[in-house]
Amino acid sequence: MFTSKVIERRYFFLFVASLLLKSVSAKKRPSDAAPKPAVPWCRKAHVMVPVQDATVVTQPDNEVKLEQQVLVWGGKGHDKAQKAHGSSLLGDVWSARFNLDPPANSDTPLPHAHWDLHAQDESSAPTPRWKSDGDVLGGYFWIFGGDDYSKGHFLKDVWALPISQALEQEDDSNPGVAWTQVKIAKDSPTPHSRRGMAVVALHDTKSLIIIGGRQKHESCLPDSWMLKLPDGWDDPALGPDAWGEAQWSELPELPSACRWGHAATRVVDSITNTELAAVFGGRKLNHATGAFEYNDELWFFQPGTQGGSWTQAKNYGSYSPNPRDHTSLTFDANTHSLYVFGGRTQASLNKPALRDLWKYSLQTESWTELHPSGRQPQTRYLHYAASLRGGMAMFGGEHIDQANEGMHESAKRDTKLNDLWFYEYEHNRWTSLSNKDCEAVDESLPKGANMFELMLLFTIVGVGVAFLLAMASHFHSPGGGSSVFDYCRPRLQRPPGGGGGGPSSPRRLGVELSNLTSSAVSEVTHKSGYERII
Repeated sequence: MFTSKVIERRYFFLFVASLLLKSVSAKKRPSDAAPKPAVPWCRKAHVMVPVQDATVVTQPDNEVKLEQQVLVWGGKGHDKAQKAHGSSLLGDVWSARFNLDPPANSDTPLPHAHWDLHAQDESSAPTPRWKSDGDVLGGYFWIFGGDDYSKGHFLKDVWALPISQALEQEDDSNPGVAWTQVKIAKDSPTPHSRRGMAVVALHDTKSLIIIGGRQKHESCLPDSWMLKLPDGWDDPALGPDAWGEAQWSELPELPSACRWGHAATRVVDSITNTELAAVFGGRKLNHATGAFEYNDELWFFQPGTQGGSWTQAKNYGSYSPNPRDHTSLTFDANTHSLYVFGGRTQASLNKPALRDLWKYSLQTESWTELHPSGRQPQTRYLHYAASLRGGMAMFGGEHIDQANEGMHESAKRDTKLNDLWFYEYEHNRWTSLSNKDCEAVDESLPKGANMFELMLLFTIVGVGVAFLLAMASHFHSPGGGSSVFDYCRPRLQRPPGGGGGGPSSPRRLGVELSNLTSSAVSEVTHKSGYERII
């Protein structure tokens, strides 16, 4: 048997080790000292909109070029200021600026983007969320609904952010931009709360179109709604406090199957010069079979009498995109075409996401798969794309490791992204504007803070190990077999010199180690990859 002295020594070592590990794991940078991130945290299911007005910039050589911007808000991602590991719901506002003119005497079409994090008046900001959607109209960034992990329901609130104020540099007189929650008329019908819907802003009718989505428990919503924006919202002389109330009206349902996780965008018909809302993809749950059914249909909604009408797009070509959800859809007026990129065909970590690019021509009414030149983005879904002058910007999403098949569910990998890409419609090529770097928290030294923490961790662990060895050497009695190494080494025979305990001590120690291993293994819970990605 072990002597009480040996047991006390062992538990002393374990106590010191536990304190050391606890201090390391609990170490967290104070929030007020957290460095400002240089790029957005890696994320998925966010919203991104284009800033319509380009900016004139004078270069060092006095050459005038045009910059354009995108705004990114929300999503679910790795906010290292909140958690060292795991995901958080995000409510931050970012803008990316980049030059759309190719540099002179260079084959490189675009430079890297410059990211800015914009302060918000937290007292007026919407709750952090993911799987909401939004669009830009009249100088405002509008968002609707989503999931903020509220108990029992999703969201159906409407918010507006003044883009020009959001892009202003923060100083003492401008602590942050204020959001405005849109007031809904008391006599107005209202849509169900939802997530995974699509939102399109129509300029002619000055309204937002809400299409599909789902409620809790995979309850699919087939409805469509129009929000007539409040009186005064487009009057620069009036502030949001002077706006009237918005009014909801229900539109005809999409004639096809209901869906969520679809993509939508505004389209201008080049022949009739009328506005349309285009909708592609999505999925629903077949409750009878328990399987998800994915969609590859393209539909157009045109507002009009009795709310408007739906028309399914024809396809006179031989090919079309695979059914998918969580894809992106943009429209280019110059080519009169829609562009579909990426998405997912199964709700499983066994199946990689997509990175194919398709073009639907409104003139020929046919699909064409494109094969861009240059570097290609990773496969992804739950990303977002926005159409700009000459191309589309695409940001973030989630990548599924192609090596997942055959691996245990707990070992499968799905990686959130924060890279920004630009696809040029005319030249059919991708260009990387900012690389994936989820650790970039200091603009001058993108990875310095995290390397410091890593070195600090190794230093603390090294000091702790040295301390334990020193204590073991101090307590070790010659010939007593009480060294810490003797405790940790499995033995079939009693070491020379004996020590406290009878002949059965080594066997009992082996049984205790075996039981400890069995108990530890039984407590491991494997998180389902399916739960992580739906």
